[in-house]
Amino acid sequence: MADTFRRTGFRVGLSSCRNVDRNWALLAPCQGAPIRQQALFIAGQNDPVIATS
Repeated sequence: MADTFRRTGFRVGLSSCRNVDRNWALLAPCQGAPIRQQALFIAGQNDPVIATS
């Protein structure tokens, strides 16, 4: 696996981080839209992405 990263780099992972503001703006019209297909979301108990209060 390390050989693959050495050969190809880690562009996809970095590009998604660099593009986060643009993605946020492009997906703003979808905020609150219902998910109409079957879906499953799994997160860890201490995952900062999900907020439980």
